[in-house]
Amino acid sequence: MTGLRSRLVVTARKPLVPWVLFGVALFAAIVFGILLKAKADSVAREDRAQIEVRERATEFVLKLTNVSYESIDQEVPELEELATGTLLDEINELFSEENTQAIKDAQVELSGEIDDVFIQSLGGETATVFVVATIEVTNDSSDAPVPGIARMEMGLDETSEGWKPDRLELFQSPDQAGIFPGS
Repeated sequence: MTGLRSRLVVTARKPLVPWVLFGVALFAAIVFGILLKAKADSVAREDRAQIEVRERATEFVLKLTNVSYESIDQEVPELEELATGTLLDEINELFSEENTQAIKDAQVELSGEIDDVFIQSLGGETATVFVVATIEVTNDSSDAPVPGIARMEMGLDETSEGWKPDRLELFQSPDQAGIFPGS
């Protein structure tokens, strides 16, 4: 009878092992699924941030490199709306009343196209972008448009209104001195 009892105990325990293994596998699959979903969400957030940073940098540089003496009074507030921090102060200084009048008097037209936008860094609430744009400047004293290449590094901050440029450093070739105000 002891042999029969031990067989019953052994037989009763065998079906439990597959269920335990199934439970462990199910738990592992659920944990893996949750971790995979979290990683996918994180990648999607990073992709959205890259798209937003690239779009905002492009929008700002296009507005900055497409200025006309005829519409400057409408264009400057648009630039101011896009910028924040130090860059906003620089825009206010660059397009002061005196400078704006000089642009109008000289009938300055600046037109530009974006060649490339490179995201150098993006982390947390800050980003750094390098932008290359082809530009042409005309005014009442030039016979033909003066071409140039604008290379600039832009810092952006994430604000409650989205990404906004807060810093802009312009890099010029020596042969392009004088194309931009203050150069």
